[in-house]
Amino acid sequence: MAERIAPSGQPGVIPLEWARDLKEGMSAQAVRECVGPPVAVLRPDQVKTPSEVFEDIGSTFRFVADQDLEEIWEYVHNQRGRMTLVKRVTTRVGFRNGVVAALWRVVSPSD
Repeated sequence: MAERIAPSGQPGVIPLEWARDLKEGMSAQAVRECVGPPVAVLRPDQVKTPSEVFEDIGSTFRFVADQDLEEIWEYVHNQRGRMTLVKRVTTRVGFRNGVVAALWRVVSPSD
C-alpha cells in the first residue's frame, strides 16, 4: 500500500481526524500508509515527553509508554473537519523497536 497524501499537499500536515487512526503497536510502514510521512523525525532528547512534563511540576509519576523511545515522528494539524485551527496542534508518535509505543498530542499557542 502507498503512503497517504495529505490534503494540505505538505508532508506531515494532516487533518486532526487522521491522527485518530494511529494505534500503539503499528509498524512505521503502517503509520506511513495511514497518515503519510511525518513533518519531522526527532530524537527523544529533542522533545518533552508526557513523563517529563509531570516531572517538571514535581510529580514522580511516569508513563511506561514514553520510556526508552528510539525516535519520535511529528505530525502537525491545520484543520479539524472544515475548521481551520487557531492553536498549533501537534501529534507525536514515539517508536520503540520499530513499532508505535506512545502517542500524545501537544497544543500550543499559534505562531
